Amino acid sequence: MDMTQFVGDAQLALQVGGQGVRPVRHLGILQLTDQNAVSESQITSQLETLHLSSAGFLTQVEGASTEFEPIFQSTEFAMPIAASKLAALTDPTTLAMGFEPTGERYVLAAQVTGNVASAFPDGVPIEEPGTDEGANAEGASQEQASQEQAANDAEQAENNTPPQEFLTQSKQPINVVIVADSDVLSDRLWVQVQEFFGQRVAQPFADNGDFFFNAVDLMAGSPDLISIRGQGRYFRPFTVVKDMQREAESRFRQVEQDLQAQLQQIEMQLAELQNQQGDGADVITLTPEVEAKLLQFQQEKLTIRKKLRDVQHQLNKDIEQLDFTLKLINIALVPLLLTVFVIVVALVRRRKAS
Repeated sequence: MDMTQFVGDAQLALQVGGQGVRPVRHLGILQLTDQNAVSESQITSQLETLHLSSAGFLTQVEGASTEFEPIFQSTEFAMPIAASKLAALTDPTTLAMGFEPTGERYVLAAQVTGNVASAFPDGVPIEEPGTDEGANAEGASQEQASQEQAANDAEQAENNTPPQEFLTQSKQPINVVIVADSDVLSDRLWVQVQEFFGQRVAQPFADNGDFFFNAVDLMAGSPDLISIRGQGRYFRPFTVVKDMQREAESRFRQVEQDLQAQLQQIEMQLAELQNQQGDGADVITLTPEVEAKLLQFQQEKLTIRKKLRDVQHQLNKDIEQLDFTLKLINIALVPLLLTVFVIVVALVRRRKAS
């Protein structure tokens, strides 16, 4: 796992926003579903959604003696993003600048099994002293350790027990579940705590907790209770809407960035022109040429801002059109078809009766 990068996914990104703030999609906060489960492992049984925040990605070490089985992975609309971008992040939309999906699916959680070699086949190493003070302290600790070792040897000799040997490899295969996200069990990602008659009641809105208990039950050898978890909710993601939103953002992102750059350039030119007119004079006197330039810059500024609003409106135009079509089908078309069907059935029955 590369600690300097996290996975951004345009398909799995969740919308974030507070009161009075326009909701935006955060490329670093992901919502995984059963579509992102790689294997039909009991760990993912009955899970609907799993939320991750600034998650990294895992890769298998070359020549490893263990088996590496992915559990969850991203979509193909993902790419690694420098973790430094999350420092003092105030606007999640900045993560989309320069975002180009690689087409690769990144492993976000995996299970590692098999025999492993010991990192200390000769026992825990003793560090060499770096200073005189450290040498004195190390000498004292070594002397104490030698005394304890002599006492243990004497006890073993008295009990006729063989000396303890260090393990060079595990006696049994390990079974480890690794999630490339330290926030996977934080409350903000999967549970909402509310006050109810003086008591704090936790209401989960994601299955991070069930995922943890599934993993514990499976590794502890008791998967019997996995099948009855996570059945309180049913989640069906709007994949069509997500695809449309992702395509719209990809289509208009570059246009929006270009307009933002033009707007910043115009504002810089305006500020520079105003500073030049204000230097060395208490009263600013604008020449006709300067006044014409100011009016031109202000007009361009208004035009660019209007284009920005149009671009942001276009982002949701297709989704709003789909929403209108679905409402039209549910409210008007379906009742109309049912009415026509009933009339046809009534006419057929009357004709048969006659």
